[in-house]
Amino acid sequence: PAGVVATTPVRPSPGLSSLPHGDSEVQTDAAKVQSPEETASAVTVGAAASENIGLPAASADASTLPVNDSNISQANESVDSARSIMGQGAEEANKSTDIAGKTNVTASDEKAIEHETVLYANKQEAKDAFKALLESVRVESDWTWEQTMRLIINDKRYAALRSLGERKQAFNEYLNQKKKQEAEERRARNKKAREDFRKMLEECSELTSTTRWGKAVKIFGDDERFKAVERARDREDMFEEYLAELGKKELEKAEEDRQRNIIEYRKFLESCDFIKANSQWRKVKDRLEADERCSQLETMDRLKIFQEYVGDLEKEEEEQRRIQKEEVRKSERRNRDEFRKLLDGHIADGTLTAKTKWFDYH
Repeated sequence: PAGVVATTPVRPSPGLSSLPHGDSEVQTDAAKVQSPEETASAVTVGAAASENIGLPAASADASTLPVNDSNISQANESVDSARSIMGQGAEEANKSTDIAGKTNVTASDEKAIEHETVLYANKQEAKDAFKALLESVRVESDWTWEQTMRLIINDKRYAALRSLGERKQAFNEYLNQKKKQEAEERRARNKKAREDFRKMLEECSELTSTTRWGKAVKIFGDDERFKAVERARDREDMFEEYLAELGKKELEKAEEDRQRNIIEYRKFLESCDFIKANSQWRKVKDRLEADERCSQLETMDRLKIFQEYVGDLEKEEEEQRRIQKEEVRKSERRNRDEFRKLLDGHIADGTLTAKTKWFDYH
């Protein structure tokens, strides 16, 4: 009976000069009936193709095969197997080419790429090599694995870690380290920017505790230290903090100046011999205000100092009266003691007796 054979194109190779060059579409024509001689020729071609690609030949010598239904079926199977294997080889070749040129490599695609084997002393050294690869291509902390793999998959250090899981773990460790490093660098930059901003404010002699923010922007707007603090809200907050400290320092200085002026004014009052303990402010203030030291203090401060000074004078006079009174008391006591001694002496010598009259004795 006549047989139906599917003709399969085969890539040219040595020993198969009878095969057509280049791939062509596989055609199957159930309506085409071959003669026994044509069928035997097809079997010969199939056997040659099977030998070239490593398949077992349908027969050691196709020309000696008897032409029957069994042999025709075997020839068809050999040709179909050759077509299937060669098609798979073409797919693998195309797959390797596609991966090498892809811009979006997936985890399954990476398995098709082989690298030169590099030996590492231990797992940590291999991991360090892989992380060095990530560093060399400047992987950022917000990159994805797929985005990173496009840049590193062709580097031999990519194979430092054997499994995909190990690579992803090292990748995530690298990202965490990168984020920490970036956070530290950001904190350092912000700290320096704040320190420079503060120094800029301290160097400006125009600022007072009442300076407005709008004026400060005009003064510092072109200064690089002003621009280094990125957020406008942060700049204004730092400015307000500095003004609060400046206001506190101004108050402290004003109080120091006031205390110094009080001391100077007190010395001035002490030098005025016309001020007595009974002096009144309304009677002497005109004479006092002629001195320039009065202008350094408020009127209420001057009045308070005057009253304190007059009060001190009164205390001094009172102390003097107390001292004088005490001296009189001591003197009188001494006189009484001396008189008693005199009486005792007169009693002893008989001058003074119990019958002596005062007016006779005196």
